[in-house]
Amino acid sequence: MKAVLVEVPAALVEERRRTGADRWDELWEGELHMVPPPSGLHQRLGMKLAMVLNPLAEARGLVGAYEAGLYRPGTDLDYRVPDHVYAHPGPATERGVDGPATWWWSWPPPVTKPTTSSSSTPPSAWAR
Repeated sequence: MKAVLVEVPAALVEERRRTGADRWDELWEGELHMVPPPSGLHQRLGMKLAMVLNPLAEARGLVGAYEAGLYRPGTDLDYRVPDHVYAHPGPATERGVDGPATWWWSWPPPVTKPTTSSSSTPPSAWAR
């Protein structure tokens, strides 16, 4: 089922927080995107990729995280939940990465995420 809501009721947002259904939700410049959980195949492939990438990242002094929040510097109203995030230890926090990541990856490719706009900087510009 697809749905587009102009305004998301506060009760729905609170219910999603309370039940944990908001785990993969993303906020794109203040616009809520309710993302479904990844499939089993997605998870298995992601883990295999993490097993390869994590040692490489650690050898370069980076901290890796799987499905952690990636927050645009300077705001709490713009964040993503990519499959993999690798960052220097400074921006790595308990909630994910607060600031620029060195590298991040998401599958399927984020074809629907903002890519061009004078007021919208694409995630690739602030997260890689």
